[in-house]
Amino acid sequence: MGMNNLVIRVSGSSMRPFIRNGDYILIKPCFLEDTKVGDVVAVGFHFADKRLCVHRLIWKDFYQRRLVLKGDSLSYIERMKSEKFSGKVVSIIRNNKMFSVENHLTNFLKLFVSLCLIPWQITRRH
Repeated sequence: MGMNNLVIRVSGSSMRPFIRNGDYILIKPCFLEDTKVGDVVAVGFHFADKRLCVHRLIWKDFYQRRLVLKGDSLSYIERMKSEKFSGKVVSIIRNNKMFSVENHLTNFLKLFVSLCLIPWQITRRH
């Protein structure tokens, strides 16, 4: 795509415990076709704004040009237009250590756990 990777500081807790408030993440610009279900992706305004939503990819609907996303600690899913896709998270930087998050099996398992926790998350909040 011709753009450089972007490092941003995370603000919020929607991806806890995987990504924590105050962590830094490395986002790699890529095409949506280069992502897999379970990857953590950045969507939002423009890549250069550094104000992006970072959630786990549940589904890509190319026909309706929509993405289905979920924050790991949230009890609901979100739908966004695929035009807002900016890239995927490839690393987390915490306590001056960098952790790769590009293992697709691990990401898929984290997605599975996140989806299984929805009933508990809903019950806990009410």
